[in-house]
Amino acid sequence: MTGTLVRIQLRAKNDAVLSAMEAMGIATIADLCRMSKVTSSTMVGAIVGLKRSPIDLRTKKREWLPCVTAISRTLGSTPEKLFPRAIQQVRLNPEVKPEFKMSVDRAGRFRMVQQVPTRTLLITEAKR
Repeated sequence: MTGTLVRIQLRAKNDAVLSAMEAMGIATIADLCRMSKVTSSTMVGAIVGLKRSPIDLRTKKREWLPCVTAISRTLGSTPEKLFPRAIQQVRLNPEVKPEFKMSVDRAGRFRMVQQVPTRTLLITEAKR
C-alpha cells in the first residue's frame, strides 16, 4: 500500500491547566466549563490551546478574562499560577499547521512523506 497512512499533528497547550484538570479527574475542557459555570468552552479551549490571551486586552488594566478567573477557582488555583507571565505572551502562529505525514513500507518501517513546516510555530507578543 502506498500513500499517506499516518498523520501526526502537534498541539501546544497550557500544561499547568491540563495538569490541574488531570489531578482533579476532569477529562475535557467542556467538563471544566460546566463545573466552572462558564458558557463558552470554545473560548476556554482557545485560551488553553494558546490561541487566545487569558488577559482582556481591550482594557488598559489588562485584567483576567472572567472565564479564566472561574476556571482557576474550580481548579483550586489562581490565574497567576495557571497562566504565568511567560505563557501570557505566547500565541500559536495561525499560519502554521504543525503536522507531518508518514507512510509505511513493506518492511513495516515508517517513512516521512511531509515534514513539519519550517515557519515559526509559536510567536511572542511584545510586552505592553
